Amino acid sequence: MKHTQQSNIRQKILSFALGLSLLFNIFAPVAAVFAQDVAPPDAPITSWQLTDENLQAVSENNPIKAGASYALTTEIHLQGLEGGKLVAGSTYQVKLPVNAEVGTWSGAQATPKALVSKSGETVGSFVIQNQTVLLTLNEAVTQLDQVDAVIQTDAVLTTDVNQAVTQAVQVGGISQTLVFEAIATETTSELAKVKPALIAATAPVD
Repeated sequence: MKHTQQSNIRQKILSFALGLSLLFNIFAPVAAVFAQDVAPPDAPITSWQLTDENLQAVSENNPIKAGASYALTTEIHLQGLEGGKLVAGSTYQVKLPVNAEVGTWSGAQATPKALVSKSGETVGSFVIQNQTVLLTLNEAVTQLDQVDAVIQTDAVLTTDVNQAVTQAVQVGGISQTLVFEAIATETTSELAKVKPALIAATAPVD
C-alpha cells in the first residue's frame, strides 16, 4: 500500500513538472514577442530646436517650408533607475516633432550618429526609424548616475504642411509656436507661352 502511495505521488510530481514544461513552451515565445514590442522609455527633453540645411534656426523670418529638410537638435537629461548607475546598452527614444493642428513630420537616418554629452564625450549613438529617434548608450556611461547629452540629427526631417499657418509644435513634452510657409505654385513654361496668346485672342477689336 505504501509503495502504491509513493508511486502515485511520483506520478503527480511528474505530471506537474510536465505541465509546467508545457506551459513554458507555450508562453515563452509569446513573452518574447511582447518583450520585443515594448518601446524604449522616452528620453527626458530639456530643450529643442529645428534648423534648416544652412544651419539657420527656424523663425518668423525663416518659416518652415514643405519639402525642405530640417535638423533636430535636442538636449536630454538621463538618470539611472532608482538612484543607480546608467547602463551601457540601454535604449531610449525621442519622437519626431508633432504638430498641434495640421500636417506631419517624417524622417529617417539609418547610419548611427554619435550621441555626445555636454562635456564633449561620446556616450552612445542614435538612428532615426519609424518616426522615432532611437538612442543606445555605450560603456562611457557605466560609472555615471546621470548625463546631459545632445542629439543633433542631420537635416533629414521634412513636413507635409503646405500652407501659411502658425501652430504649436511639440517634442518630448516641450511645445514651441512655429511659422509655416505655403509654397507658391509656379506658372509652368507652357502656360507662360499660352497666356499672351489667350490675352490677345480675348482683347477687343478696334
